[in-house]
Amino acid sequence: MKNTLSIFYSHITDAAEQSGKSVSEILEEAEKLGISALDFDYRQIKNGVPDCVKNSSMKVNSIYAFLDFT
Repeated sequence: MKNTLSIFYSHITDAAEQSGKSVSEILEEAEKLGISALDFDYRQIKNGVPDCVKNSSMKVNSIYAFLDFT
């Protein structure tokens, strides 16, 4: 069984914003560090997985959501 190391997609987009690099470039850097999957907030992919992720070797590890039943 292969181990999977994942990171929150929001951390990828934050890194891109803070570094001035594209999300695709940050995804490539993450892959080089051994990260192979992403964790998404449902709101980030409710209309589909971003193309930059589809064009990378990254997989979707989990999809989480915050619910308020009050």
